[in-house]
Amino acid sequence: MEGRAVAAFFPCWPAVCGANLVEGSANSRMIPVATDGGIVDSTAKDDRSAESPSGRVSHGVPFRAASNTRPAVVPVGAASRGAEDGGDEAASARSGPEARITTSLPALTPPRQPIEEAWAALSPIPWPHGAGLRRRLAGGPSTHPGLAAVHPYDVLRTRALQAMTDVGWSRIGITQSSPGPASAATALNLALAAARRPDQRVALVDLDIEHQAVLDLVGQTLPAPDGPTRGCKARLRPNLAVISFVAPAGAGSETLLSSQFKNHVGDLLDDLEPDLVVVHVPPILVGDAGIAAIELVDTVLIAVDGTQDTAATVRGAERLIATRRPVLGVFLYDAEG
Repeated sequence: MEGRAVAAFFPCWPAVCGANLVEGSANSRMIPVATDGGIVDSTAKDDRSAESPSGRVSHGVPFRAASNTRPAVVPVGAASRGAEDGGDEAASARSGPEARITTSLPALTPPRQPIEEAWAALSPIPWPHGAGLRRRLAGGPSTHPGLAAVHPYDVLRTRALQAMTDVGWSRIGITQSSPGPASAATALNLALAAARRPDQRVALVDLDIEHQAVLDLVGQTLPAPDGPTRGCKARLRPNLAVISFVAPAGAGSETLLSSQFKNHVGDLLDDLEPDLVVVHVPPILVGDAGIAAIELVDTVLIAVDGTQDTAATVRGAERLIATRRPVLGVFLYDAEG
């Protein structure tokens, strides 16, 4: 059955670094493989780590922008807007000598909203009704819930959170070796599983900014950007925020590497103060967008699609990720598809 997740989580951190097995079913091309080295021992001190304002560990990710110039943030489904009134006057003002003086001054930061108000202000994303969309979703309203099994993601949630809590991590990236639905569906369903705890605030950030796979899973789209990037901040459940961006075709990696973009993501998360951040990371072995995106997380989980991934691609993904971040484990998605 398509979209089936197998309740299998193989931790690569911290004790199984040299003996992690990835198993496949009779219908998949996955074969048993022992990972051989390259996994970062997360118990060792990481000189790149820095304390965030909330006291959680963040591997060198800046939380505040040096400049207050940010990409536009619009509600889900909003149409692209043209230039605001007065744009020509603003452009001419920037060209004068006074501009050199005023732009050297720090911009004022508006006061932050209380957390409850910030969450209440998020636009709601409607839960999809069609079976075609719900087949990959686990959980949701009782009237028309997702058709995927809930149990595997509850197990994944509990085991991942236990490992992360032990070392003070709060940001987990979900990726896969090659393009496919496994990573986006795993990220979304893991976030939904975490949000089933009513005392937890969860933020799901989609950094596959050239495809917006998470929004696509719930039948939503973002309009084309009228600048470097466009974004939305909405909520799928009362305690589950979804943050997504869209960049011009071919500009995904450059955007993810931008200090301005990293600071913008940090500011959005600071406003919401989530207990857990689940980040959908682009495929790690295709281009460099995935490599750029993992700089924004503390650890990475690899989603494996048994219908297309092989032992070699999983090993390659694991080795590449481990050069920058600890690999938390491997989750088998659709292994019997």
